[in-house]
Amino acid sequence: MSISWYKHKKLEEIADGVHAEFAAEIPIDIDYIAEKRKIEILDIGRLKEDYATFGLLGKVKNKFIIFVQKGDLKLNNYHTNFTIAEELSHFILHREYFKNVKDINEAFDFYARLETKSQMIMEQNAKYLAGAILLPREHLKKKAMEVYKQNAPLFNEILENGNEENCEAIINGIASFMCDIYHVPEGRIAARLRTSTIGLKDFLRSKYKEKCN
Repeated sequence: MSISWYKHKKLEEIADGVHAEFAAEIPIDIDYIAEKRKIEILDIGRLKEDYATFGLLGKVKNKFIIFVQKGDLKLNNYHTNFTIAEELSHFILHREYFKNVKDINEAFDFYARLETKSQMIMEQNAKYLAGAILLPREHLKKKAMEVYKQNAPLFNEILENGNEENCEAIINGIASFMCDIYHVPEGRIAARLRTSTIGLKDFLRSKYKEKCN
């Protein structure tokens, strides 16, 4: 089976369409978007144990379902939000591949039968789109710069006393300030901040070079 690869520009356009369609506000209400797409969200107590995943897109009686792990202390609401966004992204990008899926077992078997490359394509595209939906690029750029400016003395000291790799520490620090704004885990925010679409890494590299000159 050939799985289509979506370029980041296209995924950003899809995310923009989702935001426009649902007049989305920050933090993005991903449950509401799934509901409006007529996708049900079900908590499964043994999803992680039985299927080795925290989220899974499937169908029951021709109705799309997002299955999520229930009651796992490692999953707070922010992680659950991203899990739902990722499975919603699979629905947006890959639902044509699920036409013959009838239940959760068949959904899992579908993933298991995919070649490693196809799994990688699906997962990378879905994760990127999930981040683009939950973390709209222009809003995220603006907030990231606000956080940077508010903490400029600290971040500039890190740049002065470290090396270019310390840009990563600053990105993680900025992400930690924004979890409660977007209701998204710090690691997912940091991953999006590192993308060329947001451009924060290039900005910090330019600041580091200024400090060295």
